[in-house]
Amino acid sequence: MTKNGSSTKQSDMMNILNDFLMSHCLRLGKGLELRIVRSFRKRSHKESEQERRCFIEKVEETKLPIDRPVHYIPHHHVAKESSTTPMGIVYGCSCKDGRGNQSLNECLESHPPVMNDITGILMRFRAKKYATTADLEKAFLQIQLDEKDRDATRFLWLSDPADTPIPLITYRFKSVLFGATCSSFILSATLF
Repeated sequence: MTKNGSSTKQSDMMNILNDFLMSHCLRLGKGLELRIVRSFRKRSHKESEQERRCFIEKVEETKLPIDRPVHYIPHHHVAKESSTTPMGIVYGCSCKDGRGNQSLNECLESHPPVMNDITGILMRFRAKKYATTADLEKAFLQIQLDEKDRDATRFLWLSDPADTPIPLITYRFKSVLFGATCSSFILSATLF
């Protein structure tokens, strides 16, 4: 991941994320049990799929690196009516901790995407008798992050919202995540 010279420091983001997750769990006792538990179960299935496909990995919280930035990214799920991806997870790389510390996106360089002009693409598409298109499944997640950059993409996960005390698991991305400022450039530079 490209950095713009600024550094992320271990901020209060972990406390903010912890409070955010706890507020979700407190709602369990206020009549929203079934909906929230179903939501967390769907998210846990998605998380285990990402771990199985080697997009993310568990992190031991006792191992905090001192030679590289550590950043915790908030996330939430979005339900969609699409049959291919009925539930997606959105990572908030632009989220700040409110104490003057920078978000992850502010610490990353923003490059213009290296893409072809859409007008040229459409003209070439119409000029021939046949056309071929393709789509890369989970394109961002197919590109591996360098080991030294992975701790900047940590996030917290609830193993089960019904357990007390609520166990939090720390994960980090092993691949480029959708939502980071530099992700589009990295994908374009990799493809072209």
